[in-house]
Amino acid sequence: MENLAKRLDEEDVITVLKFFTVSFVVLPLLPDKEIIRGLNPSEVWKFVILVSSVDFVGYFLLRYKGTGSLIITALIGGIPSSTAVTMAFSSLSQKLPHLSELFFFSVILSWIVMFLRVIFYTFLVFKGMIYKLIFLLFPYFALLLLFALLLYLRGVKNHRESESVSIKNPFSLSQAFTFGLIYSAISIVSYHLKAQFGNEGIYILSFISGVMDIDAITLLLARLSDKGEIGINVASMGILLAVMSNNLFKSGYAVIFGSKKIKLYFSLVAICTLFYTIILLTLFDKLHISS
Repeated sequence: MENLAKRLDEEDVITVLKFFTVSFVVLPLLPDKEIIRGLNPSEVWKFVILVSSVDFVGYFLLRYKGTGSLIITALIGGIPSSTAVTMAFSSLSQKLPHLSELFFFSVILSWIVMFLRVIFYTFLVFKGMIYKLIFLLFPYFALLLLFALLLYLRGVKNHRESESVSIKNPFSLSQAFTFGLIYSAISIVSYHLKAQFGNEGIYILSFISGVMDIDAITLLLARLSDKGEIGINVASMGILLAVMSNNLFKSGYAVIFGSKKIKLYFSLVAICTLFYTIILLTLFDKLHISS
């Protein structure tokens, strides 16, 4: 505990205290009903608390364990943000191109953690979606992990896991409120898109919102499916589209800011992601997962 206290600075402690104070004060004051179509303030804030808590747990572990190992950093850093890990490691690969395979493998590991986080959130909100979601997403992430592992093992002789990577504290009041606003906006828009365009509206919203925040759309679609407002299959496909758009965004960042090898590897990942998404959309009915 003494070691942990040394790693956490005063700003971290103040941020945590502020958040939990606001959480316990604000939540009882919010109405637990829809004030407009698709928006329940109390429900939104509960999800804010959930996501922010998970974010800080990841950051807390990262500070406690340190950043001596890139792989451990990626695994723990993937809890609060696989996007942050992707950005940090892609930029670092420019300075240390001989470790490109290690950076790539580490980033993919953070994506696996993101996948597990999606499953975890879905399980908390609606257990009935878990198997279908795993059915859709597991083959994709298994292929990515296999590809990254093969590259890592091939280039292992160049690896020295002593580099330090700084990942900022993702846990702040402003970010908590931002998540709440994003979730609220997506919730309201999803209601109207569903009413106007049916399931296609949900898919469009999922793909667009996945770039901004994978957690918000995951929690929202799981909640809507749990309430019976959309089918399990629609919700599962919506989450898949959000995950894919999020991975395409991260791949694009890596291609722009990474080393030459990172650019190549993530170009292949982006192509794989596009093909996987197109194939699933094409075979949606034949796979017996359409609503």
